[in-house]
Amino acid sequence: MTGIQRFDNAMRQRSQRQPKKNPIFSGYLGIHTGGEDVVKIPSRLGFVWVRLRNVNNEVIQAFNEDVSPIMNLPVRVERDLSSPTRYKVIGRDIDVYGSNWGTASPYIGPHAGQHSFNKADTSTGGDIVWIYPDQFLPLLVTPSGSAGSNSVIVFPGVYHHGDGTYHYAGNTGTSSVLGNLPTGAANARMSLIYLDTPSGNPKILANTDEFSNALTGTAQVLQYIPAVPYDNDIALAGVRLVTGTSVIGWNNLYDIREHVHKRPVPEVKKYLTIPAGSFRLGTSAPDRGTQGTFATLLFANNVTEEAYYNLHIPKDWATGTNMELAVYWTPTDGTSGTVAWEFDWEAVASEANEVLGAGSTHVDIHDHTQRLDNELLETPYGVIAGASLSPDDTVGIKFYRDHDDASDNYGADAALIHVEIEYYSVLRGEKY
Repeated sequence: MTGIQRFDNAMRQRSQRQPKKNPIFSGYLGIHTGGEDVVKIPSRLGFVWVRLRNVNNEVIQAFNEDVSPIMNLPVRVERDLSSPTRYKVIGRDIDVYGSNWGTASPYIGPHAGQHSFNKADTSTGGDIVWIYPDQFLPLLVTPSGSAGSNSVIVFPGVYHHGDGTYHYAGNTGTSSVLGNLPTGAANARMSLIYLDTPSGNPKILANTDEFSNALTGTAQVLQYIPAVPYDNDIALAGVRLVTGTSVIGWNNLYDIREHVHKRPVPEVKKYLTIPAGSFRLGTSAPDRGTQGTFATLLFANNVTEEAYYNLHIPKDWATGTNMELAVYWTPTDGTSGTVAWEFDWEAVASEANEVLGAGSTHVDIHDHTQRLDNELLETPYGVIAGASLSPDDTVGIKFYRDHDDASDNYGADAALIHVEIEYYSVLRGEKY
């Protein structure tokens, strides 16, 4: 055998041992079916739809572990040599669009369950992700632009307005926040970004007070953030400015959105009226009288006369708020002078080993005549302090005119018409 023959035989044997080249096809991820773009195959996890050569009637299913499952992403596929019955995505077809081929995202396998907290499924939650408040987007205040600017951006969100309606707000920027720079070189100043709920517009409220620029912590600066102008406005963020602030960045912002808060209970004023005839007269008692169609108690100017009343704290009383007492009275002649109306009171809780006693708190209410006989007058309010009261208390009130008070110089009977008690009421356990 010649040398040429031996060379030919060797080349034939080598070509027979080499595997055949696996053909590579170009395609695009996804199909349009049922009115939707679909990339992943629900019935075959890990597989995607591929349109070969971007032709809708040349659709295959291919195993994918290399690219992001994005609709219309150009890809390259080939037969899987380890499993010749299926196709496999081998990468993105970057030659289709040159430098722009759809996305820069790498492929990341499904692993959301690892970051989910689900007590019912013990296979999840192995890698829980804790979210910072600044990553919670509804109505979040952020710097404007990647390098910041003189204003901020408010992300969109929905809130419930006091009139019972829902409003969409945000998705907008604010005006400049830099008009509130401090005047002291070593000082800082806070502004408030808030939502004006009737209009849904973000607004800025500046604090005129300055503080040391060494204070940066949230707990340190909160006291310098202005309160919202109206109770139904929504606080979003505080902005800390120092003398050299030229743009608003993340370090300037303090998130103060109230994700957890107590719903405010509306308070309304109510009134209790104690007519003159409802008092229990004391040992030294005022005379009963009438003036026209009005029943009166006549408190003399030369002796201390007493009347008593027991008040049970109303069920709807707003706990902790003061109760205020005013006297409606009339002079019995047209001379001038001052009447020293006074009352002592004591609050007692039932079933608390407390005993009834003399009033321990004394209140003066002085009022002046206006030189008009039988004119109906109303005194200023005397206070029954709410801090001393508890729901379901019983309050004993001793009511009198103190003729020994140096200020009491009206020389005739002062006729009590009625006593008015004003208090704040809340609706408890009811829909409002």
